[in-house]
Amino acid sequence: MKLCILGGGLAGFSTAAILSKYASDLEIKLIHNPSKQALAVGESTQLPIRKLFEFLEIQESEWMRECDATYKLGVRFQDFNFGTYYFNPFGKSHVDPNEWFIAKDLCNLTPDQSAFFLNPDQASLLHYNKIRDNVTHSYHFNATKLSNYLENFARKNGVEIVKDNYRDAIQDERGTIRTLLCNEGTHYADYFVDCTGFKSLLIGNRMGAEWLSYSETLLNDTVFKAEIPYKNKDTELLNYTDSVALKNGWCFDIPLWTHRSVGYVHSSNFDTSKSIQDEFFKLYGELDYQEIRFKTGRYKEGWINNVIAVGASYGFTEPLEATNISATLHSIFSLAEGLSKRNLRVTQVDRDMYNVRNAETLDKFRFFVEQHYILSLRDDSNYWRYIADDINWNYQTASDLNYQNFLKEVYEKRRYGDEDLSALSVAAGQDFSCLSKDQIANFEFKIDNFYRDVNTHIEHASQEKTSYQYLNQKIYK
Repeated sequence: MKLCILGGGLAGFSTAAILSKYASDLEIKLIHNPSKQALAVGESTQLPIRKLFEFLEIQESEWMRECDATYKLGVRFQDFNFGTYYFNPFGKSHVDPNEWFIAKDLCNLTPDQSAFFLNPDQASLLHYNKIRDNVTHSYHFNATKLSNYLENFARKNGVEIVKDNYRDAIQDERGTIRTLLCNEGTHYADYFVDCTGFKSLLIGNRMGAEWLSYSETLLNDTVFKAEIPYKNKDTELLNYTDSVALKNGWCFDIPLWTHRSVGYVHSSNFDTSKSIQDEFFKLYGELDYQEIRFKTGRYKEGWINNVIAVGASYGFTEPLEATNISATLHSIFSLAEGLSKRNLRVTQVDRDMYNVRNAETLDKFRFFVEQHYILSLRDDSNYWRYIADDINWNYQTASDLNYQNFLKEVYEKRRYGDEDLSALSVAAGQDFSCLSKDQIANFEFKIDNFYRDVNTHIEHASQEKTSYQYLNQKIYK
């Protein structure tokens, strides 16, 4: 059985690497044009990225040095409510997270203290930019270098890598693609995986899948992306992604080993390009930058006949919270399961399973990202006023994590869902309580115990190595 992947980048080479290990009976070919640079916005990740390396049995010491990688313990958000900041730490809470809202009102705590209530150990490490062994983490990395690393992994695992330029596809009377026509030859396969990014050359252009846009609620469509050299690596190489809201979107600051990767993710529809550029320069100074346009949404179906879309060719939210690499990996492992469940024999139930799972996943990520905007109090620009007053958040979705259920959780159950601490961290950090004031009077909270516990964690964290020191000793020695 032959499978052909069209497109390289992180989506293409991750697919090749995973499938080459997952399905040994599958003959895999990957076609890409190295002169066409893949989209590389996703240099920050969530915890699911660890599944990639665990499955491929690649140790941190083997790949991180090759990819300018650093550790990420969470995310810092600033000015999503103007003049405030908070951390969203990775890891689980050991208390009832919803009790934060009671404690906050009883003891006049501030949103920036929420992370210390929910996860004091991780929050203390984030606060001091420290790292220790066995801490919950994901990674920052150079996406292009990781793509190259996975390309070599896939090639050693038997994947045929072909440098060629796609021109067209030949379909039979049922619409099934039989052959890809490229500049240097034709390529036959039983399955074709579309990893061509936003162009969606197979699933969109050839298979005619229906596009479902997210742009009515996720307004951003452009990134100004640049690199900044370190001045003081020990203090500037952070253990988190920094996200700072501005008047037309938000900026990311991602610490790689060799430099800081910064960018302004924004909407081009509410202000002039010059004004947006001035905002960017005011935060980071004047610098050369790359402008990247993107679209948010997904296809109604990601697997049609023998064509499967993975990565941005299937769908994309936006860079906030770095959910898109997680969605890509979810698609790849869903595909691997669908192909291997019955020894590479696939019927409509396998395609439907892939489509339902991935629609639900990306729609879930969509609403998680939207929560950062829904709960914002900013009204200092046309962009933020439109978000606050004019967006209809009540749309049709494939996910149970949606606006209607969010409202019901708050006004009926008076709590947030327990499954995702990250969503609760956003609500806590942006000061949106699930409780009314009359519900907190009889709750006993000992503020002295809270501060004592936090101070203990802070004291321990302060004695650990900085992110730079830890990486220099463990990875880059």
